[in-house]
Amino acid sequence: MRRILLSAIALAALLSLAAAAQAQEPRAVGYTFEGKMVSVNGFQFVVADLDKDSERTLTAMPNAKVSLDGKEAKLADLKKGTPVRVTARKEADQMLAIIIEGVSKGFK
Repeated sequence: MRRILLSAIALAALLSLAAAAQAQEPRAVGYTFEGKMVSVNGFQFVVADLDKDSERTLTAMPNAKVSLDGKEAKLADLKKGTPVRVTARKEADQMLAIIIEGVSKGFK
């Protein structure tokens, strides 16, 4: 009986840890597009969408993965004109960025 109880407690602990880890990782589910950074203001940023010839205003999620040339970066590191690839999802009336990849020399 004691073994079963200890096994159940261990399983519950593992499931809790797995759920917590999953909640912290941004999910890459959504729409991906490429453009050029126009401006950054805190968690909000504007990207000129190259495919639609328009600008998009997005909000970076607090746990968004931001990179510049393959290295971890901050949103503020992506200066005006930096080519970016953004993966975002729509929630309510705003676009939430999950992954923001900047490259100095453009995408291949």
